Amino acid sequence: RNDPEQMKSLSKELFEVTYGKGVTAQEREDFLVRYGCTGWNDQVLKTILEVSGSRGIVEMGAGHGQWARALLEAYAKQKEESSLSSPTGKSRRNFDFVLAYDDNSNLPLNTHIYNPYTKPHHEYFGNVRKLETKNDMLKVLRSWACRGRILLLVYPPPGDMATQVVKKHIEAGPE
Repeated sequence: RNDPEQMKSLSKELFEVTYGKGVTAQEREDFLVRYGCTGWNDQVLKTILEVSGSRGIVEMGAGHGQWARALLEAYAKQKEESSLSSPTGKSRRNFDFVLAYDDNSNLPLNTHIYNPYTKPHHEYFGNVRKLETKNDMLKVLRSWACRGRILLLVYPPPGDMATQVVKKHIEAGPE
């Protein structure tokens, strides 16, 4: 108990079990700030944009919105590049390409620490619409704003949320 070396060893072992070999608690938190629970790369974003086409995306369980923001930035870049190469320079009207929703019940980062006044919030977090209940999530999927969009579930929480959301999404737009 009073042995600093033993405590250091135990702490290292705990971090390895919790975060992975060679990953510190700070590195894991930095990852969560930037990406959320699961990371992406440019190819992943490109593939999602290719699959979604011009239909847009609805993300459920969006957390702090890092994926939504990354997808919006990739979409804006893609749109800008295509308008530069377009002979007319005209493009479709602007719309919210990614609609992100979360009920904030399973956020990996403390919203009192990472609030709208912090640098991480401004640099990495996206616009996530707050839902009060799981029922609100299911209602949103039936709304006109979400019809025809690609459903994105990046890291759904344990339980039946993902199954319910997929079922409601299919029921809302069986095309």
